[in-house]
Amino acid sequence: MRATEVLAEPLAEVTAILLTVPIVELYALLWRAGVLEVELPASKRRPAEVPALRPAG
Repeated sequence: MRATEVLAEPLAEVTAILLTVPIVELYALLWRAGVLEVELPASKRRPAEVPALRPAG
């Protein structure tokens, strides 16, 4: 028995467990189909603060 099971509502927990996999699969399908677009958050550092990478040697 997990510690969270004592406070969790049984119906909500079962529903969440049953829907987790289909929701993740639906998200992946929509992403591959181009319906969803994933963007990384912009860097908060100014371009001058970003170190330039130089080849070793």
